[in-house]
Amino acid sequence: MHPDLSPHLHTEECNVLINLLKECHKNHNILKFFGYCNDFDREVRKCLRKEDLSLSPKLECSRVIITHGSLKLK
Repeated sequence: MHPDLSPHLHTEECNVLINLLKECHKNHNILKFFGYCNDFDREVRKCLRKEDLSLSPKLECSRVIITHGSLKLK
């Protein structure tokens, strides 16, 4: 299962792979159940993981830490 695959949420690189996977599912609606599109699926997951890892430092910096009743930006 993938996260939301809406184009505005992902990089251009991942969007290309997502579109290839969607095309494969559309064009091979029976074969997809037998692993025909698995290579595309693996590449999408790899790209999404890479995207997620590149975002984690940015998310880490944007966290708010509460110390002794006051808010402090990290």
